[in-house]
Amino acid sequence: MGLHRHDKRTSRIERAHVGAAGVLAGLLAVAAVLAPAAAGAKELVSPVGVFVEGGAADDARSLVVGAAWTWLQPSKGGEGHASGYLETSIGEWACHKDAGEHYKSCSTQIGLTPVIRYQPSSWTNWFMEVGIGADAIFPAYQSDQRRFATEFNFGDHVGIGRKFGEQQRDELELRAEHYSNGGYKNPNPGENWVQLRYMHWF
Repeated sequence: MGLHRHDKRTSRIERAHVGAAGVLAGLLAVAAVLAPAAAGAKELVSPVGVFVEGGAADDARSLVVGAAWTWLQPSKGGEGHASGYLETSIGEWACHKDAGEHYKSCSTQIGLTPVIRYQPSSWTNWFMEVGIGADAIFPAYQSDQRRFATEFNFGDHVGIGRKFGEQQRDELELRAEHYSNGGYKNPNPGENWVQLRYMHWF
């Protein structure tokens, strides 16, 4: 009986390793697609900014940190300026495993997201942005209300923020973000987040 339980645990660990390898391969594939676009702007040799972010969903909370890398140099676009950066992030999700329980760590998130930002000329210090990227969420997210079928997911967000401080190198941003696997495997309930981010640009 004990040997049987050990075999089951070993099988689960092996499956987890295979799943993690698949997720990593997916993230690398996204990076390979983005690399040519980035090379046309500026080499991604060092980060240009760092951030910390807190998030809240119906049945979960998150804390995420990350870095920004130049992707598209600022350019004139209509009545404002457009730019882009590549966001890398890592964070922890805490959720209710069962109804009535306190929040407990349930998943780790690793993300890679290209972001487009637009700053209208008439909005002094304000900006808007949108992004969609690839995220590894492992083990597959499961709370008392939702269960993801996959560890590989997509994250898309819209945000509005304001720059402040010396040379406008600091900023606060309010974001709305949705995570799901795009419908390629069920169950795929998705999770919606409201996030508050502080970023410092070098």
